Amino acid sequence: MKKGSILIALLIGMAILLILYAMDFRAMFGTGRLPAQPEEVPWRQEDRLASGDKLIKLPSPPKPTIDDDFTILAPVIRDDACRGEITLNFKYTGAIDGTWSCQYQHESRHYAFDADFTGNIDVTKKFIDESGTDKSKLFFIAKGKYTKKFAAEHTVNPSLETGTIYVTGWLDKDYQAEGAITITTDQTWSAVYDFHSQ
Repeated sequence: MKKGSILIALLIGMAILLILYAMDFRAMFGTGRLPAQPEEVPWRQEDRLASGDKLIKLPSPPKPTIDDDFTILAPVIRDDACRGEITLNFKYTGAIDGTWSCQYQHESRHYAFDADFTGNIDVTKKFIDESGTDKSKLFFIAKGKYTKKFAAEHTVNPSLETGTIYVTGWLDKDYQAEGAITITTDQTWSAVYDFHSQ
């Protein structure tokens, strides 16, 4: 009887520790939410990034066709707070590139992010949600580098962090884009930001 009680107590203790660890992880790294979809763990999808000499397959209806270059600007949001703006440049070749930047104050610290990235569309990935498959959505993925400067108030020399940025998302038939920005330094943690063009 005693052994059973001890085992149950240990299991309960481990469950509490896991919950506290998850809460602390979010507090430390501010992920806002834990990645739930494959596109939110984008380093597992790097095989979708086209190499420089590879022709990118272009979309046909019902997916949005890309006959000319165009640019999309979208606000970036995290935890209901504005985190700058992302620029997405779609090329008629199927390639994409872009930038993301933001500056904000949180408590006594100032943060500034700058990033650029390159990538491509991928017609082979299907959009599937609780309603089923939507064949009109076009997937895109990009990778690049980001810098993060942060400093307490009145600090002369800010601290600098550099890492990898991934941008993944979907272009719809109205040429609106939505997706996620994922930043990481070593793939042991990530911070996810959402964007949705107007």
